[in-house]
Amino acid sequence: MGALASITGPSVGALLAANYRLSDTWQLTGRAGYVMGSTTGIQVSGITVQSSLSYAPVLAGAKLYLAGSDVVRLYAAGEGGLLFVTNTASVDADGVSAAASGTSTHVCGAVSAGLELDVIDLSVGTRDGEIIALV
Repeated sequence: MGALASITGPSVGALLAANYRLSDTWQLTGRAGYVMGSTTGIQVSGITVQSSLSYAPVLAGAKLYLAGSDVVRLYAAGEGGLLFVTNTASVDADGVSAAASGTSTHVCGAVSAGLELDVIDLSVGTRDGEIIALV
């Protein structure tokens, strides 16, 4: 879950991916989805703070097949796009409450290397400087 989970808690969501084959070695890729973070809170000296974070990535890119057969193929991929982020926060202190929310749009990118085993895609890469593993 990473360091972000200590602020937002666990997240759940879905990502839809599409590929378009240009040749035996190149594919165009696209992904879009929504990830909803749970609300987390902390209470210190009668002050309660709660927050949540959700985001929706929209990415397009390319995949280059480096080696392999129709069943097992090694590839490198890169994507870029937009990340739409929504956050909310609230504070309650001795009956006085305040709440705020905001949205922002960020440019994002990802690079990865992977292995396709028939219909299973195993990849490892980096997304905005953070190492990730996807299955």
